[in-house]
Amino acid sequence: MNYPAIQKDVASLIKEFGQVVTCKKYNLSTYDTTTGISTPIIKNKKRNGVVASIGDGKTLDPGTLIQNGDIRLLLDASSAVDPQDHYVVQNVEYTIISIKEISPAGIICYYDLHLRT
Repeated sequence: MNYPAIQKDVASLIKEFGQVVTCKKYNLSTYDTTTGISTPIIKNKKRNGVVASIGDGKTLDPGTLIQNGDIRLLLDASSAVDPQDHYVVQNVEYTIISIKEISPAGIICYYDLHLRT
């Protein structure tokens, strides 16, 4: 199999059928000695992603790790995903609950993220 070609195809499909989401990276804070306040440094990056629901039936099962309002976000492999990143989808900021790398033969084709508000 030609996995680099599949990786490019996946990126193309996500761009075509997905939407633009914002990746927010919260870095170390800057400390103002005059005011005594720390201000986090936030870097925003636009990415293409496909938003999918996890499934209504799964959110109603007691004792599962899935909660009502959780979503799946499929991202291309153009850049790595950090567990500390936040994603803004349709003006709602989500945190990452889990990251699954879809990587046959060690080549990451896309990321499957479980997100929560």
